[in-house]
Amino acid sequence: MLNPNPDFISVETMGTESHRLFANGPILTNEVMQFFIQAYFGGGDTEQAKIEASPALRDNLTGLPPAFLGVGEYDPLRDDAVAYGERLSSAGVPATVHVFDGLVHNFVAMTHISKRADDAVAEFIGAARAALNGTDENA
Repeated sequence: MLNPNPDFISVETMGTESHRLFANGPILTNEVMQFFIQAYFGGGDTEQAKIEASPALRDNLTGLPPAFLGVGEYDPLRDDAVAYGERLSSAGVPATVHVFDGLVHNFVAMTHISKRADDAVAEFIGAARAALNGTDENA
């Protein structure tokens, strides 16, 4: 997972330090995240839907496949990804969380202008390849 949003409730309430630090970007802002939440869930009583769509809020994470979570250092979703990775590991799920130094949300779209972004995507591809080949080196 790259730039995951595993907890819609946390995003909506700006419940983490990274939400507050990067509420105004770069790239992804709190206003844009609120727009996406509204577009995804629509109006009305959506609290239960947000909980059900948030894997980090599940009571039981055992039995999930190995995970590699990659997130930029300056991504408002950074702390959510780290917390989700810790919950997966606590549930016995092999999980690697990599916070890519110097990168922002959606760095995968910046590989043509950033060697750091290109290297991060290559690392993610390597982890996915290892997991699919059963070597499971990074996942």
